Amino acid sequence: MKCKLCGTGEMIRINTLGESFCNSCTKCPNCDEVGAIIDLRFSVLPCKNCKNKLDKIGGHITPHYQSLHSKEEYWATPFWKHMGLKLKPHEIAQEKMMKKKGLSYLDLQRARNKDAKPNPEMKKIVDLALKGELVNAVKKANDYRRQRFAGKSSKTIF
Repeated sequence: MKCKLCGTGEMIRINTLGESFCNSCTKCPNCDEVGAIIDLRFSVLPCKNCKNKLDKIGGHITPHYQSLHSKEEYWATPFWKHMGLKLKPHEIAQEKMMKKKGLSYLDLQRARNKDAKPNPEMKKIVDLALKGELVNAVKKANDYRRQRFAGKSSKTIF
């Protein structure tokens, strides 16, 4: 269906909002200029210029990093830091200490987990996965869990 305002663009219906938007004359929510991106899932998104600016300022919503170190650094950072939430007093003290010593959240996480003992169950899972028998072991465990024992007189129910 053609847009009534501009006559050139196509109207795209966003079911979650219950409205239709033109792909050529809808204004960007950031800069208020024509050229917003219409997405069926996320509705009206900023234009390409604003998107590039926002990516430079805040990075990507999800990590699209190349190296393993940068992925570890991202996942070691606490949730409140990613969301921009207000710091609590103990977090402020931790930030000051980190800045003073030149540490990152990954360094803190590694120091915290330095003396942790490995989980023996995890070693079994890794060994099964390397042998290619993990799927069969999971099926066997699930079958065992499905067996219910209701009492002395009742039989096993599958």
